[in-house]
Amino acid sequence: MRKIVLLLIVMTALTSSGQTSLKNSSHALELPKATVFEKMNSTKEETSNVDVYKITLANNDQPKYLIYLMKNKLNKEINSISDYNFEDYLKDVGKAEILSKDLIIFKNREYYKVKVDFGNKVQGVLYITVKDDNLYRLLFMLPNSEYYVKYSKEITSIFESSSLL
Repeated sequence: MRKIVLLLIVMTALTSSGQTSLKNSSHALELPKATVFEKMNSTKEETSNVDVYKITLANNDQPKYLIYLMKNKLNKEINSISDYNFEDYLKDVGKAEILSKDLIIFKNREYYKVKVDFGNKVQGVLYITVKDDNLYRLLFMLPNSEYYVKYSKEITSIFESSSLL
């Protein structure tokens, strides 16, 4: 009996110290330990879904960043992203200055990783890809460039843990 109780305690400790999963209708992400998320807004339309989450530390209500999970149905004529059209997919995110853009291959899929400045010190990292006539965008919005430096490895880790649904 004592062994069973100890085993249950160990199993509970192991499962509770794992990462936090964040999942919506289009994305699944793994967030770091001691991270809490709160859904702030959600828009569901026939051709578009957007969910916005505030990400904080478990012991602090101050946001680290916001995550926007976006999925849009593309029209049949345009079903890919290129250097020539990727800026079209930034317009509905807000007026933003592109600071850098990289084409990366991850999980056998092409992504554009775009670092943007929204003004008033707000910066963001946006990952864009197309799958099955759908445009997927994962946007991390940070309050300033210091937060970008502080959380860039964490953001990369979250992106690398992500999957499209």
